[in-house]
Amino acid sequence: MTSNQKKCYQGSYFSAYKNKQMGLSTNYAALEVRMNKMTFVDNEKGISIQIGTEGEDLLMRTYDIHIYGEREGDNVNQQYVGEDCPGGAMDCYCPEKHGFTSS
Repeated sequence: MTSNQKKCYQGSYFSAYKNKQMGLSTNYAALEVRMNKMTFVDNEKGISIQIGTEGEDLLMRTYDIHIYGEREGDNVNQQYVGEDCPGGAMDCYCPEKHGFTSS
């Protein structure tokens, strides 16, 4: 990492669709982490934004991030479960989803 990256790391203009794990996972050793202008749809573990260093005055900024996931009925074998499965099958892999994890 350059000295500027140790101060601030930024990610932007990214999207992820239907990942089995996380759509985004970060752990940068920077004093400030910024993530913006991102869209995540149906990612099983959502997104995780971490700051990979210890100390005071650490800052995480997130803005203009949209997270879309399940809706009522998705995980209880109701009418929505197979709506986007190949060929209209109703037995797709439909796990419970998570939105955002941070520390």
